Amino acid sequence: MRRSLARFMAVPVAAAGASAVALFAASPAFAQGVTDTGGSAAITTPFSYIAALAKAHIAEVPLPPATVSVDTSAQTVTTTFPVTGGDADTGTLSGALDVGGTLKVLSLQHRHLYQVTLTNIAVSLDSDAIVATPQGSTTQVPLLDIGGDVTVTQGTNQSLTSDDLSVDPAGAAYLDKALHTSAFQNAVTAGVNTGSLNASWTISTTG
Repeated sequence: MRRSLARFMAVPVAAAGASAVALFAASPAFAQGVTDTGGSAAITTPFSYIAALAKAHIAEVPLPPATVSVDTSAQTVTTTFPVTGGDADTGTLSGALDVGGTLKVLSLQHRHLYQVTLTNIAVSLDSDAIVATPQGSTTQVPLLDIGGDVTVTQGTNQSLTSDDLSVDPAGAAYLDKALHTSAFQNAVTAGVNTGSLNASWTISTTG
């Protein structure tokens, strides 16, 4: 069972400008009617994980309005998705941060090309995961579980960072079946850290 973010989250201390080491206990910061605007969600992936997928003949291709940048010195690739809406609130660790962009996953297996197009990408505080909906489906799939060292900022300007994104078992099962591979389940079994998350956004409230 996936652990709740509240069980391993460190909260920034605004006055000290540092991170608290105490575990976070969620408390309602806003009553209701949260709307997210502005900001972005950036996923940074190490070359090593991209290379492992390539070895399995798999490529992940982000499409606009998502943007991609490469840091050769850090050996990472960062995909940045703009925030388009949602109701995520770090004050209550609830809701989902909706982002723009599409992720196409291609798999070449035994001379056959398989592909999955993932839309409606979101950072879900409800399920502690980055989720998406495969094109042509109405069923949301959890892709990456948010874990490791997690930090949030509460208030009007909010943020969430995580230094450990692991492949979700349910998402791995879906992708492996659709793409005729075992690469994603192998990543689950090996406990691979696929990268980090840095999301920030502004919230407005009503009610």
